[in-house]
Amino acid sequence: PFVAAFEDGLAKSKELMAVDANNTDWLRDLSLTHSLIGDVHMRLGNVKGSVAAYLDGLAVANRLTEINPGNAEWQWDLYVNYWRLADTGQDTATYFQKALDVIQGMQTKGLLSPSRTVWVENTRQRLTEAMAADKGQAKAN
Repeated sequence: PFVAAFEDGLAKSKELMAVDANNTDWLRDLSLTHSLIGDVHMRLGNVKGSVAAYLDGLAVANRLTEINPGNAEWQWDLYVNYWRLADTGQDTATYFQKALDVIQGMQTKGLLSPSRTVWVENTRQRLTEAMAADKGQAKAN
């Protein structure tokens, strides 16, 4: 029932996009809806469904940051999408590296609020852990 409710919202967002595909408010809503669907799939243990939803959200977030690279909110959404993808356990190090690239870019450009600076080190730590886990798996094989 939870996924169906979000998918209904997704259908409505897509209808709005058909009216004006360049409306950035609607694009952001679409991106966030995909992310919420991914969250529900993760809570239900459906990793494949969550990855698909997060990738859809990531595509829209990328589009928004291409429209306006200086928008801190959209850059943050892009960062969060990469973090969520990393948390699925699929290509973890790759997605944490991309998340780190985004957040460090935000910091360099002055787009990262002081309350979010802790996430630079958090992301760096998670990347280090993911890389160590990858090395451990490679040794085991």
